[in-house]
Amino acid sequence: MQRIATEHLEIHPAQVLRTELPRVESGILSQLPDRENLKKPLRRVRGRELPTEPINLEDLGEIPNCYKITLSGEFQKEQADTEASIAQLPLGQSVKTKPEQNWVRMNERIRNTVLHYNQYKENNRTLDYLFRIGYNFCL
Repeated sequence: MQRIATEHLEIHPAQVLRTELPRVESGILSQLPDRENLKKPLRRVRGRELPTEPINLEDLGEIPNCYKITLSGEFQKEQADTEASIAQLPLGQSVKTKPEQNWVRMNERIRNTVLHYNQYKENNRTLDYLFRIGYNFCL
């Protein structure tokens, strides 16, 4: 179990126990400590393997651009574009509509991923699920 906890840091100790304890023979199960005391060494092993949390901004390193753009920033840009388009109407200028195709495709990809959440969960691919969701927000 400790090997699995170190090789797969994305799997929590409780999940490791859920998947591995049914495979243990009943004679050995009776000799094992309770679940909480089984989780403690797994947590310790994971703690040694996980990277340390940054103390200051320099420790954090470079933040990818897709994480620097917030949805509120996107909404502010969209609001500014809309206000500029409205200001052009009384002047008789044609208002250029913003292409929505990218947003529609992104929405469809996210919806499709969310609809298949249970399949990701059943196959222990939660990290894959989160990656796909995050990837679509970074586009």
